[in-house]
Amino acid sequence: MILSKISNSNPITIIHVGLKSLHGFSYNSNEFNLLVNSAGINAWSCWSVKIGNPNKKYFLGTGLIEELKIYCQRYQQKKIIINTVLSPKHQSELEKYLCVEIMDRNQLILELFSQRAHSYEGKLQVELAKLAYLSTRLVRGWTHLERQRGGVGLRGGPGETQLEIDKRLLATKINRCKQKLNKFQKHRETTLKNRKEIFSVNLIGYTNAGKSTLFELLTKKACYHDDRYFATLDPLSASLSIDKHKLVLTDTVGFIEHLPDSLLSAFKATLSEICLANLLCVIIDVSDPNYKNQIETIEKILSDLNTKDIPRYYLFNKIDRIDVKSLDMPFFADIDCSYISATKQIGIANFRNYLVKQLLLFKGSNNTQ
Repeated sequence: MILSKISNSNPITIIHVGLKSLHGFSYNSNEFNLLVNSAGINAWSCWSVKIGNPNKKYFLGTGLIEELKIYCQRYQQKKIIINTVLSPKHQSELEKYLCVEIMDRNQLILELFSQRAHSYEGKLQVELAKLAYLSTRLVRGWTHLERQRGGVGLRGGPGETQLEIDKRLLATKINRCKQKLNKFQKHRETTLKNRKEIFSVNLIGYTNAGKSTLFELLTKKACYHDDRYFATLDPLSASLSIDKHKLVLTDTVGFIEHLPDSLLSAFKATLSEICLANLLCVIIDVSDPNYKNQIETIEKILSDLNTKDIPRYYLFNKIDRIDVKSLDMPFFADIDCSYISATKQIGIANFRNYLVKQLLLFKGSNNTQ
């Protein structure tokens, strides 16, 4: 176990979990730190722990949680954010034993999404994701259930009747949220069908790869972007004219490694625009040492969205930050790509020319149909 002190002003601890066996998955610690920082959380300290087989009751080992309990009491910790996905049972048992709030990786992402959603549709999507997550965790945090007791002299747990009511209320909220999102989905599909004669290009990629910077450079349309994860959750489209040729360019929400299925489903309406594009331009930050893993993540998500028939073009961004000779050139041999720097405007002219060629091919294909 490695403990590093970060701040003494906020009673929040973060824990990176590395699994030493094949019984689970270890999440990227650097990505988790960026998620925490992007959510505006200043942790008091950071623990790095490695475990073998997860404990059946607590996930973390009994020796470790005993040490954590003493630590939380001594330093008056109020919350622990753990870099893994906990089952409802593990989360509930940890909170009972440690007497602190436990937030797992999925909850952290949900919190971050809540902060970033600005449009009514985006807020609905976040609400649906939260409700779906909560539906698996009715066993915790519902203090009003304690009013349902057993017979005289008995002090049992939450009453079954109240739990059933809560499940029904939650299911009703989920259905209403889905109905509202379906209306947005139909409106979006109608809008996109009306522009079927217009060449549509989507900028996609790992979050913080430079999509918004490139979008702003090409369209001259200002958009919000910064160095934090999920700077915006709402897709932004703008018309782009290149040598009298017009197309529509869309900046989409960024991906992260192992995005929770519940979030991917909840954001289907936003991501559906990707499925209707004529060209997918995948932005990759080649200055990031994990760029190959990012490509695998993006390909996995695109596969889940059934976009295999949509042409894609890779833009390896931030080329100004690295030595080109350090790149694994054979890795790119079978990839249709180019190297750019959106901030330094390197390779942008070539990318514009590529877009014109693809647009002309699109028009030629439509004229022959």
